[in-house]
Amino acid sequence: MKQKTPPEPGTPMVHEPSPTMEQWRNLEPKQVMTKMTQIMDKYKQNVPEHLYIEIMNATKAIYDKLDDDDDDMDAIAEEVATDPVKLIYEVRARMALIEKAKKDMNDFKPVKRITKQFKELAIRSYCINMGIRIPIYTWECLVYYRHTPNENISEKHLYQLYKCHHNLKLKKYQEMYNIEKNILNMMLL
Repeated sequence: MKQKTPPEPGTPMVHEPSPTMEQWRNLEPKQVMTKMTQIMDKYKQNVPEHLYIEIMNATKAIYDKLDDDDDDMDAIAEEVATDPVKLIYEVRARMALIEKAKKDMNDFKPVKRITKQFKELAIRSYCINMGIRIPIYTWECLVYYRHTPNENISEKHLYQLYKCHHNLKLKKYQEMYNIEKNILNMMLL
């Protein structure tokens, strides 16, 4: 194995720009594993050998597991295509899952009243989207920590906006539910 000679003292180190978090998020899982391997290879002279080996082994195990998962999905798809009974069970299982989701979403009933729990959800959503951390999700806490929206949005208006957004999301979920249910029903015919 060829050893790199260290740079002359005073020579500036040239580093390639690191990927941004957004670039990392856009990678497929196997691409992440490959990138991690490349990074470890690049800096292996700065890492103790036992740690380097452990990290490389873990990366390889994850990469291989991703391959196994792909093979499993291919095998399931092939089995379902050749076994109509298996297809019926898979469709019924999926129908049960979407029925549970429908029930969990209160049968897609739109929100009419703004309750204390709904207000907390609205403030929590606002805080998450704005990157705000407060101890409790109330309007009073937002005011206390000076994180209220601009002066044009009142507390009541914030709740109304969230209610409108929430109900639109439920409507879209209901549309997706109806489409998937129709497709699954057609598969059972």
